[in-house]
Amino acid sequence: MIMKNLGLQSLASRPTYSFRRRETSCVPSRCAGHEPTLYSFDEPTAYLDPAGRRRVLSTMKLLHHQGIGILHITHDVNDIADADRLLVMDKGRIILDGPPEHIM
Repeated sequence: MIMKNLGLQSLASRPTYSFRRRETSCVPSRCAGHEPTLYSFDEPTAYLDPAGRRRVLSTMKLLHHQGIGILHITHDVNDIADADRLLVMDKGRIILDGPPEHIM
């Protein structure tokens, strides 16, 4: 289901070592047969067109509603609208930590 939501069905039958860099950042570990309780997404919407951005963000939201933790690393404040908690870092240190309504 996740691969379909992200439009990545074509990668399902390929070994992960054959993926290009952008492909590896798009494939969640659940698709590789794991059942994680937390996903880490590092700039998952970078370089995507608007439709791709919406697919990735809606899939992350769906995973969150299924009880899976989401660690979303981004520089784009537009991507954090649904966050429960924000950590703002500067030079490797956390400078702000709290709910979005307190930080924004």
